[in-house]
Amino acid sequence: LYGLTNLDIGILNQYESRYTAAGQTLKGGSLGYDFGLFKTSVTVGSTEYISRDGEPDRYSSTAVHTEFKPLYKQKLGVIYYTYSASRQLAQDDFFKEATSVPSFQTPVHIVSLTHEGGIGKNLTLNNEVAMSYQKKAANTNQFGFDNSAITTALEYNLTRLPVSFKGEWEHIGKDFQNSALPYIRSATERYTLAGKADVFRSLMSVGLQYNFLKQETFSST
Repeated sequence: LYGLTNLDIGILNQYESRYTAAGQTLKGGSLGYDFGLFKTSVTVGSTEYISRDGEPDRYSSTAVHTEFKPLYKQKLGVIYYTYSASRQLAQDDFFKEATSVPSFQTPVHIVSLTHEGGIGKNLTLNNEVAMSYQKKAANTNQFGFDNSAITTALEYNLTRLPVSFKGEWEHIGKDFQNSALPYIRSATERYTLAGKADVFRSLMSVGLQYNFLKQETFSST
């Protein structure tokens, strides 16, 4: 078992990234192994949410996370995440005569690239770029800005003063899909600026934060 990093079975709160498995309760298992140059973990399970009619909606999901050995303090990761609705509708009269599978039962595939690292001693970076794909009509283009989710955050710490500054930009396209997340954040643009200082010999922290959030729906912005 040399190289085994984790073995979890039961009810998990698995976190891989903010656009894939983001800490939602999962019934299943997770296995991780360290190969030296990279680490790989596989997570399989199901997530449940209560739907509008009071019945549980179940999603079966699988996540494969590969994290490479840090190079020059830069840590890169690749995540493949797929999920599908496991609700059985075979007995539903509405879908009995259907000639194709409903779109919400078609598996959704998400590929995410993550980066953590820094430049120099004071600047820290945290980035993620994800893209979702779902099999649809052949003439539908699903590889673009609308199907992507992007976040980039940086933090700068002053060396001589206990002061730090943060900035973050997040874009989630209108067609980016991950229904297994606790809440849907499609069609969202967010900007954040923040500053924090420790005063009175670190007895108190004083901070100021500005957020700009824009979300589009079918009828309004």
